[in-house]
Amino acid sequence: KMKGQSEIISIDAVTSTAFSGSVMSSKLKDNSACQNSAKFLLRAAGMKDLGQLLFIEEQCFSSDRINRRQMRYLLNRAKALMLVAVDTSDKVVGYGLIFTPQLQRPARLYSLAVSQECRGHGLGQKLLAELLQMARNKGFRSCVLEVRKSDKNTQLLYQRCDFKPVKLLPAYYADGE
Repeated sequence: KMKGQSEIISIDAVTSTAFSGSVMSSKLKDNSACQNSAKFLLRAAGMKDLGQLLFIEEQCFSSDRINRRQMRYLLNRAKALMLVAVDTSDKVVGYGLIFTPQLQRPARLYSLAVSQECRGHGLGQKLLAELLQMARNKGFRSCVLEVRKSDKNTQLLYQRCDFKPVKLLPAYYADGE
């Protein structure tokens, strides 16, 4: 959900997903090379993080934001994994959310966001690599995601973690991109 005209990115060349945007694909393999930040701690998100997660949503996304009710549901959802990145004072500076449906379907990276002031430290890569490892540990062999066509930096992040474009999904986001 790194916002914009969407790219679906798949880890395993799974192209059966029918969204709207651009699609990428890759095998679900060890992406430990993507983890290069030791300044932050990753931990499971909890209800105590709700306010900070909503602040990150507001700061990072101009449309298609997760609202309070949705975030509360996602924090308690059994078929989702959510990690937060926290600084030394336990302030949430980023988060990642991956849906884990039944194993016949790929996992889906739904949202990845890092606060403006903490970008450029490898935190997005660290969150992504850990979420993908958690999905592998649950038995998933593939993962899909959407990313705005205009968001070149985020596309580069996903490509560094071995995602490949699969297809374009026009007008995927609420703002028409």
